[in-house]
This record gives sequence, structure tokens and C-alpha cells, in this order.
Amino acid sequence: MRRNRLSNATGISFLAATISIGMLVASAPVFGQAAKAALPSGFRMVPVPAGVYIVGSDRPSDEAARKRTVTLTASFTDIYEVSNADYAKFVDAIAAPPPGNWVRGAIPGGKDNQPVTGVAFEWAAAYCTALGKRLPAEAEWEAAARGTDGRLYPWGANASAVDLDTPGRRDVGSVGANVSPLGVHDTVGSVWEWVDTPYEPVTVGNRVRRGGEYGRVREGAAMRQSVAPTNESVVAETGFRCSATAVDPKKPAGQFTESHQTSPSVTTIASGPTTTFAPGVLFRDNFENPKSGWPTIKETTYFVGYHAPSSYHVDASLPHVQALSLLGVAYTDTEIEAHVYVDKTGSPTGRFRYGLAFRASGPPSKPPSGISGPVRPEDFYAFVIDPRSGRWALLHADTLPFRQLVGGRVRGLTGLDQTKPDTLKVRALGRRISLFINGKRVGGFDTRGFHPSGDIGFYVENLTETRAHVHFADVEVRRIGT
Repeated sequence: MRRNRLSNATGISFLAATISIGMLVASAPVFGQAAKAALPSGFRMVPVPAGVYIVGSDRPSDEAARKRTVTLTASFTDIYEVSNADYAKFVDAIAAPPPGNWVRGAIPGGKDNQPVTGVAFEWAAAYCTALGKRLPAEAEWEAAARGTDGRLYPWGANASAVDLDTPGRRDVGSVGANVSPLGVHDTVGSVWEWVDTPYEPVTVGNRVRRGGEYGRVREGAAMRQSVAPTNESVVAETGFRCSATAVDPKKPAGQFTESHQTSPSVTTIASGPTTTFAPGVLFRDNFENPKSGWPTIKETTYFVGYHAPSSYHVDASLPHVQALSLLGVAYTDTEIEAHVYVDKTGSPTGRFRYGLAFRASGPPSKPPSGISGPVRPEDFYAFVIDPRSGRWALLHADTLPFRQLVGGRVRGLTGLDQTKPDTLKVRALGRRISLFINGKRVGGFDTRGFHPSGDIGFYVENLTETRAHVHFADVEVRRIGT
């Protein structure tokens, strides 16, 4: 499969309430056999004192949510997330399956001390149980992250006081300032973490994960997601830490024991791209499977990849940078439709554009004027919107300078609001290209026979913006014509 790229160098509305979950915490479910009466080791754990804690949103406009509290009994929580090296000991001792993102069952080089990810919820719970511990209840996790004063960020009230906004994972505990008042590290901006026993109802069969990843600190320690635990994209970026109701502080670091664990029953997660679609549908993806065929590439000025639980992101990281991600297919007469929104920008006013690439074909014979990058197709079209100017355009890259073929103004774009993605659709039949935004036709173009077939993908370009991070929520390609 050919994969090209181009570059230039949900939440729940909370109501005011006070909930006591002390008994609920104490009766958290245990996977496998019941733990022995002997207390687990308190090595690298800190106490979460009994008391009343603020949980949920801390947005100033959400006054009811800011008053939400829970009452907790005392517990203990791991100071650090479980690392790859920690989990390797469990794999060896219990013959547990290695995480799916390890290479041939071994930790990728240089990543021993990074937080483990790619562990299904049941196996995370089994790891904790094998040490005589358990996964933290959701309220316990949040209390450990926010402290007794209910601060939104572990380090205080200022989101930018700790610099976490850099793609890529770090060793556990390596950002010393990313620590809560209770001494718990990396609860924000590291990796998502599995938690047990939600304090708010979730969809039947779902689990809750907390913490965000890759520097995502928008909602701080209040950020939560209810996710399907069999979603492979979710599992691939989720780690965990353990808690315990009581510990023995003098006991040496815990050993994994069979008496604490039996293999959990885990639903097999599908892998590999889906090859069968409804009649007339050539391809469809909601990005829940990170093996569905799209590239994952991280460079200094751009990156593309899957973003759990169900989107694909394309990021242009500097002004005047272009990023193109292609699937590696070849379609002729098709209708391409995607839902897309802006996740993050570097400034509130800079201009950028993004949208669908299509009919991309051929390796470069020579770098065309106006385009640079290590790998690129010879030709491609891009149907894009510029949300801050309210304009759309059809762009074309070939051996001539990169240029706009046609464009215009459009009203009602919603993609800057993460809850309201815009719908972009391209209908390419023969020479004629028709363009639609949110169900309305905005324009078209006669290609006069230029490369009538080719690849599909996503395109992001910074104009004056310093960074544009765009999410594609889904894409569908349908056959048209005869």
C-alpha cells in the first residue's frame, strides 16, 4: 500500500450534588480470584485522605458543575503510571499477552520508562489485582489529580504554567512540575488512564478513561471520556495506574502472584482494515481501528495519525506548512464525504484551510513550484475551507505551480466548534467535479481530463496560522456512475 505525505518544513453536563461513594469504592469489582488478606506493598504509593472532593467540570460558566462534590473513604494511589518495564515483569510472571504496540512482544527500544499503553481494560485490572491492588475508582483518580482544593490542573490554575504541548510520550515522572498536591505525577497530558466505577452513568458496556494525552490540558484533570473498551484505537493510547484501599508501607515492592490473578476474559479486538462494505460503498472509516490503513507520521513541522476514540488528525505545526495524508487507493468516479472539525489552533486569528484531497496520483518527476516535501504525489486536488475567512476553494497540485482553480464564500461553517463538525463532500464524475458543504452545493469545476482517477486523503495548510490541528471524524467513499 502506497502512503504519501506532504510537508514544508466529550463530556457530561454535571448537576450540583454531593455523593457519598465510600462503600462503592470499597466494593470495587475484582477480576480473578479474591485478593489475600495480606495488604499490598505501599511502595511508590501516596495516600488519598478521606474527605469531600470537587469533581467534574471547572468551567466558570458551569456553576452547577463547579459545586459537584463526592465523599471518599481513605485510599492509596500509585505515584506514577505503570511503565513498559513494569508491565514487562507482569508479562513474564503471569504469561499475560504483551501490549499490541510492542515490537514482536518486546518493549520498543528506549521506551522502558514510558507509560505502557495498548493494554485492554481487563488486563489493566488484572495487573493491579496481581499485586493485591485494584484500578482506581474514577472519583479516587480525580481526587488524587486535583487535591483537596479541587484545582483544575494538578499544578494550579494556569494551564500554560507547565509546558506539555509537545507530541510524543515522555518517561513517567520526567516533568517534575506535572504533579498534584497529593504527590501524584502525570495525571494530565501524558496518556489516558483506565479507571473503574464511574461517578456518572455511562453507556452500557463502556468504560471511563481519564487524563488526556500528548499535552492535552484543555479541561485539565476534569477531562474524561466514556469509551468502548474494545475500540482498538482507544486501547492503543490508554495506560493506567493502580490504587488500594489500604497498604503496608513497610512491605517491599509487590510481587505478582497467581493467587491474586487469573486470566480475565477479554473480548478479541479486530485488527486490520475492513474490506467488506455496503453495496455502492467503496470505503468507509470511523477511525476506531488504527490498522485501517492510514499512515501515522510524526515530523517536526507536521504529524498525522489516529486519534482515539474515533477520529484521524492532521496537524500543520508552523506558518506556511502543508500536510497531506493519503490512504493508498485508486478510485475513478466517486463521491467522497467526511465530517471534519478543528481541534486546536496556535492563535485565535490566524488563517488556515483544510479539507479533502482526491485524485492524487503518481510519484514526483521533479519538485513542482510552490510545493516541497520529502514524498508527494505528482498530482492531487484538494477541496478546502478557510473557517476564519468563511471561504472555500478547490486547489490543484501538478507540475505547474500549486494554485486555486475556483473558490468562493460560504456561510454557516461550524468546524471551529468541536461539537459541530462541517460536512464536506466531493462528487467527481468524469471531468466534472461538484463540491458540497453541509449538504449544499457551493461550486464545481471541469477538469478537462486531468488525471481522472487516484488516491483520497486529507489536507491541512497553514497560511498565517502558527498551528492547525484538524480532526476528521469519519470518511465514506461511494461509487457513482456506471
